[in-house]
Amino acid sequence: MGDEPGAGPDYRPAGWDYAAGDVRPVGFVTDQPGVTVRRSRRPGLLVLGVALLLGGAVALGLSILTAVRDAGPDPDDVVAEGTVAALEGSPTEPASFTAGGDDPFTVWIEIDDFNDENDDTIVASTACTAVLAGAETADFQGNRQGNAITVNDQSTVGWFTAREGTVEVACEHVPFGRAGRRGLLREEHDFLVVRGKPAPLTSVFVLMPIGILALIVGFVVLGRWAPGRIRRT
Repeated sequence: MGDEPGAGPDYRPAGWDYAAGDVRPVGFVTDQPGVTVRRSRRPGLLVLGVALLLGGAVALGLSILTAVRDAGPDPDDVVAEGTVAALEGSPTEPASFTAGGDDPFTVWIEIDDFNDENDDTIVASTACTAVLAGAETADFQGNRQGNAITVNDQSTVGWFTAREGTVEVACEHVPFGRAGRRGLLREEHDFLVVRGKPAPLTSVFVLMPIGILALIVGFVVLGRWAPGRIRRT
């Protein structure tokens, strides 16, 4: 035994005959001296794991790209600009433009404030009236649109469908919320009239979770594939 390598307790199976240069110590795993084993991996798991990682990365990338592309009003679609009149202030000039047909238009308000609660109050208090061709009107207010879409310092107030002809949009701040917060409404804010409805951020709420889930599952699958199984040969 003196020429055998290692020191300490001997955990080899009974009857193990050591020979110098033995390159098959895996016999310890099988408890049968002289038997070799190999690590077996399932290629299907590898293919599935890689596919999930690639698919997840693509979905995540598309969600980010589409969110950036669709976020906020497109400058090319802005048809008019105006000013929201302050609470108890003087009326402002309406924003005027010519509509080409039965097209939807969205009003976005610009708020230079980094407090979400303040932003919500300002948006909710913004009431607009669109005077359409034929003397028809469309009234809408920020607190009636459900959930406002906010991108950077721009938030939606609402949207309307215009008939062909001249359209005038006037907006003002009206009393809303606690009296102690109405000082926020005594300031004027700029607004934009943008062609089209606000794009739903489907990429953020659908593609992004799918991409993240696919990445997580892909790593789990590859974690199952990597160690494989020990099999006797």
